[in-house]
Amino acid sequence: MSANSRFTVALHTLSWMALVARQREIVTSDQIAASVNTNPVVIRRILGVLEKAHLVIVQHGTGAGWKLARTPEAISLLDVYQAVEQSQLFELHHSQPNQACPVGKVFS
Repeated sequence: MSANSRFTVALHTLSWMALVARQREIVTSDQIAASVNTNPVVIRRILGVLEKAHLVIVQHGTGAGWKLARTPEAISLLDVYQAVEQSQLFELHHSQPNQACPVGKVFS
């Protein structure tokens, strides 16, 4: 995955998590991958980078998954950009996001 694609997928991931966070839910990489329309492994790699940047928190064991480490308002585009170390600022998804998802349809 190219660096600028990682930025787009990271933004999609965090946006989707912010939408779900309204219900204060832990989300799985499978759930996020369905929105982004990519493999869950790709999402787990992105989430690992975002965790190192303290943007998300992982929960292990029963009920395992991910949640935002901060409120959505406290996460800037620059935070995400720096976390995924982009060489170019923007690029579209390489695959079409899920159009049935409220976040996915915005990223098309």
